[in-house]
Parts: sequence; C-alpha cells; structure tokens
Amino acid sequence: CVCCRHSYLVASNQTTIEFYCNRMDASDARREGKSWRNPYNLGCVSNYEQVFGMTRHWASWLLPTFRPPPGDGVVFPCLDLDEVMHDV
Repeated sequence: CVCCRHSYLVASNQTTIEFYCNRMDASDARREGKSWRNPYNLGCVSNYEQVFGMTRHWASWLLPTFRPPPGDGVVFPCLDLDEVMHDV
C-alpha cells in the first residue's frame, strides 16, 4: 500500500532514496559489529511536525496553510553523531 509506505517514510523522516541508503549503511554497520541509527529520525511526532508543520491538531495537516515551513530548507535538525553509530 502506497499510503502505508509513505506514512512509514514520514514517521522515520526519510525519503525513498534515503531509505535504501540507510538500509545499506545499517547493513555495513552490522557487519562491522556496530549499531546504526538514522540521524534525522527525531521520533514519530517530531518527524510528522517537521514534514507537515507544527499545529495543535493533526487534522489541520490536511489543509493548506500560508505559514512558511520551519527552517531554511538546507539545514535540518538531527541527532548527535555519537548516537548514530556505536559499538554493540
């Protein structure tokens, strides 16, 4: 289901291309005995807010808005690099 797939991508804060790249990075890390996390995955709610905007109610995400998105579109919040890859 396309809707389910895109819901997962938004919830994990990834594009389709990032999903496949992240899967390969996680596989490489596992082979090296390390654990790997997506550095842009800030948690389900924060990820949805980052994509759809911060609002009081989720239903308003379905409506158009005139507010500009947060940030500049170039720099995005992410986890500390120490949290992304570490020894298991």
